[in-house]
Amino acid sequence: LHTGIHSFPTRRSSDLLEDRKHNLWIATLGGGLQYLDIKSDTFTTYNNSNSGLSNDYLSSLTFDKNGNLIIGHSGNFSIMDVATGKIQNYTTTRDGKKFSNESTTQILADERGLIWDGTMAGLNVYDPINDQLTIIDTDSGLYGSMVCSVIEDKDHTIWVSTDNGVSG
Repeated sequence: LHTGIHSFPTRRSSDLLEDRKHNLWIATLGGGLQYLDIKSDTFTTYNNSNSGLSNDYLSSLTFDKNGNLIIGHSGNFSIMDVATGKIQNYTTTRDGKKFSNESTTQILADERGLIWDGTMAGLNVYDPINDQLTIIDTDSGLYGSMVCSVIEDKDHTIWVSTDNGVSG
């Protein structure tokens, strides 16, 4: 048990993720992103005033296949190059297409490199390589509007839990 939790800017966390080096990334509600380096037992804070992160109210974390950290928050999502600490914020596609809703509830990067951005109003599937966006909502087969969870199974099927059922 880590006893340095008092060094957090907030005790309200929403997600935890362990990286390849067994360090912890902690999403908080109002305190930005916390990184716990296990070897040195030190915290680093990434927030909208010191790192370029566009929002400090974080909901969900995942790594993509290249080891970048995808950060879901109440202003869509951000991608962090963990080697450099550089953060790129996504509020639209590069060509200006808007996501279905800016309040991300769950985020997943699948094995193909697609980002599944679950929101309060459906699911955005974003291909960052080709800058393509597909919006999936109740009109296109999603069982409910609010996305609660997104996972990829061993057969690479994406499963989406919503406020009204599970789609796969």
